[in-house]
Amino acid sequence: MAGLGAAGALGLAACADPAAAGARFEALHRPTFEVWAAPLTPEAQHAALARAYAGEALTRAHVEVRAARHRLERAGARVEIEAVTYHPPAAARWTPGGVELYVDWTVDATVHHRGHAHPRRDRHRARVRLEAGPDGPRIAALEPGRVDELGRDRADAGPGLDPAALLDAAGGAPSADDRAPAAG
Repeated sequence: MAGLGAAGALGLAACADPAAAGARFEALHRPTFEVWAAPLTPEAQHAALARAYAGEALTRAHVEVRAARHRLERAGARVEIEAVTYHPPAAARWTPGGVELYVDWTVDATVHHRGHAHPRRDRHRARVRLEAGPDGPRIAALEPGRVDELGRDRADAGPGLDPAALLDAAGGAPSADDRAPAAG
């Protein structure tokens, strides 16, 4: 990744402002949810993620997506992403080579498994480092924080999609909702 001089030239200079940094993260991150859509080859998954991630963060994201999709497919489950809402970051600061920020987003999805479907809303929090690269800014690090399952009833859920939680719902360890008889 390039240094701060290149960061300014590639549009990261303005990202010391939390709102600008959050908008840059959202622009990079939002398209990555296409990896949960129609079946994709590993190469297509990698290409979709490479438009947002770089370096070790790209490797980690690709391995996590491939493993999660494999487990979902093996369990006969699938996920439909319906909406992703990004919340304004509280802070952003320069780091060597880019900008670091704390991000927060909510994912609404439908999980299809075990002959039925149910809505799912999760809220994600992460520390992210954006760095300038030869093809523009990329997510160079994404350290997940808390993921809160906000429930199946979106009407009373607060303002994300955790692949590990989805895997539990798809046939791994049963979630609390799956242990109780429910229509979801």
